[in-house]
Amino acid sequence: MLAYIAWKLGDLFKEVKSIRWMMNIDRNLNPRDGSELRSRNFEE
Repeated sequence: MLAYIAWKLGDLFKEVKSIRWMMNIDRNLNPRDGSELRSRNFEE
C-alpha cells in the first residue's frame, strides 16, 4: 500500500515538473535557456 502511494506521488511529481518545464520554455523565448533546461530535465 505504501509503495503504491509513493509511486503515485512520484508520478504526479513528474507530471507537475514536466508542466512547469514546458511553461518555462514558453516563457523563455531564448533558445539557449531552453536547451539548458532540457538537458537538466533529462539528467534528473
